[in-house]
Amino acid sequence: MAYNALTSPSAKTEFAQDGEILTTLDMKSDSHGVAAQWRYNSGSATHSYYNGGGYAVAKDWNLSFAEGTTLQIRACLQDTSSGAPYSCGGWEYAEA
Repeated sequence: MAYNALTSPSAKTEFAQDGEILTTLDMKSDSHGVAAQWRYNSGSATHSYYNGGGYAVAKDWNLSFAEGTTLQIRACLQDTSSGAPYSCGGWEYAEA
């Protein structure tokens, strides 16, 4: 399975090309939630998916893109489902 992944001390985001699955994982027991973000390119809207499941709990989102679509993904911290993502990592390219 081809995928791109970003990992920081607190959060991990992966995009699996096979099935177009976006996953985020909380990597630190620190009372912060995590978010996976994606966008088409630097000029497009950023889409955020919150995971408040706690330490070592992964959450998947089944997305749908045309084959060959290039995305950018990153991992962030986020404290509540209505909160804003912060302390985000850099953007990484992934292909659907």
